[in-house]
Amino acid sequence: MPAPDRPSALGDRAVPPPRDELLRAWLVCWALCAGLWMVLDDTVALPELIDGAVAACIGASAATLVRARSHVQFAAPPGWRRWWRPLVRLVVDLPLLTRTLARALAGGDRDPGGIRAVEFRVDRDDRARAAQVALACIAGSVAPSTVIIAVDEEGGQLIFHELTPGEHRERADPLELG
Repeated sequence: MPAPDRPSALGDRAVPPPRDELLRAWLVCWALCAGLWMVLDDTVALPELIDGAVAACIGASAATLVRARSHVQFAAPPGWRRWWRPLVRLVVDLPLLTRTLARALAGGDRDPGGIRAVEFRVDRDDRARAAQVALACIAGSVAPSTVIIAVDEEGGQLIFHELTPGEHRERADPLELG
């Protein structure tokens, strides 16, 4: 049975997000698009800045339209504040990856790694669950020694492959989302 604020298979319309939420989303998207334009364009000439502002308006409007019409909304979980942890794992795990690669190229032992599962509780709210699963998969796969394979929502497990198996839950869930 579909939730009352979500469209059903019969085509009922969903309740759109509040206007202040859409405005905030549009402003954030505009700032991100304008920042990306500045990084890629690398000039501060007025015509280029105007072009960038217009392109950012188009991008932010498209993203906000998709957000308003989406059946599943993204609600950032509290773990997003630990965004820096996957980047630290990226740097820390590079020597491990280098050693493993060098050993394999030299014809030594080639450890295939291992598949593990750790407990991962998913949120009941659709918006929070969508964000939690997406962020867990992305953040857990940033480090070169760990790749998230799946999130078993029913079984409450995060399934991942580790290059060097061990008791490293923080590699699989660096944002501590589950």
